[in-house]
Amino acid sequence: MENNRIAVIELSCFPSICFFRTLKPYGKVAFEGLESFPKQTYRNRFDILTSNGIQTINIPVKKFANNTPYREIEIDNSTDWQKMLLRSLKTAYAMSPYYEYYIPQIEQLLTENYGLLMEFNIETMKLLHNWLHISWDWELTNSFEKVYNNELYEDFRDLKTKKRKKIEDWNCDNPTYWQVFGKNFVKGLSVLDLIFCEGPLSPRYI
Repeated sequence: MENNRIAVIELSCFPSICFFRTLKPYGKVAFEGLESFPKQTYRNRFDILTSNGIQTINIPVKKFANNTPYREIEIDNSTDWQKMLLRSLKTAYAMSPYYEYYIPQIEQLLTENYGLLMEFNIETMKLLHNWLHISWDWELTNSFEKVYNNELYEDFRDLKTKKRKKIEDWNCDNPTYWQVFGKNFVKGLSVLDLIFCEGPLSPRYI
């Protein structure tokens, strides 16, 4: 049953399954873009599974002053981070069933020269929205509210940061599926892990 309230949450980079499962009941999502950008969160990083365990992929950002809004955070394009990202995905998922199907679209995404982190994350969300058959509409916040007292909104901001990695923080039942590496299922990874492993069946897990 669709929830008529609007979920407010920070826009993460290739978020986890639980990010999407948490938002599933809502008809609309507002991505926070006017908050002061915090360090060491999933706004500019995501986790994948490799033969050596969890690897964190980082989107480098330029130095910024305190209280700089998320919308103004610039990507540091002095490093060849796109190639490093693609190399890491290939190492982790080249043997997965659906790597060859999905990787060309990610490669196309990374051919663009993004100036702002928010801009890049919006484009990744558009891609995931399509792949996962997401039903909720989304928009960016147009003002910053420290606390939402309006009953129309449900505030999920910073429900999971890089420093708070326990899946319990999301109050989410992370479904299991076959993964490329390891005998025990690893929770909390980027939804890319699910997509490369389950392909068109991925929406069933969301």
